[in-house]
Amino acid sequence: MERAKIIQYVRIAVTALSLMACVLCIALWVRSNWYVDEVWFPLPGNHGLGFVSAENCGSIGIQKRESNPSSYIVGYNSVALPIVDYELRTFPGFFLTLESDVAYLNVPYWFLVLLSALAAVCAWTSWQFSLRTMLIATTLVAVGLGVIVLSR
Repeated sequence: MERAKIIQYVRIAVTALSLMACVLCIALWVRSNWYVDEVWFPLPGNHGLGFVSAENCGSIGIQKRESNPSSYIVGYNSVALPIVDYELRTFPGFFLTLESDVAYLNVPYWFLVLLSALAAVCAWTSWQFSLRTMLIATTLVAVGLGVIVLSR
């Protein structure tokens, strides 16, 4: 097979997988308004790796498990959310939860949808930069980081 044909097949595969991930994130985003879905996998050394979908956020967590493994979920669990007023934790929706036995990194679904859609588009974009373009991009990133630092 020639190289151009292989690159085209890889692009098609990346696009298909990215768009499927985008649709999955949208479905989980809608479902997260009514249900908490979680999947936990045991890790070596009394730890567990979990993926949780709740309140418009997808979360990945690592849990330190105690000596009684029967009190922890392994596999899939779904629970209906109680009807309460939720406060907005942060505007963008990113936050890190650290507790005594678990740490969660929460990412909003809008970001995951945007990221998977961008991955589908980037597979078909030509990436040829000149030195001038790279210097302009580096300068813009530096100015953006400087603005963030000065605003705090």
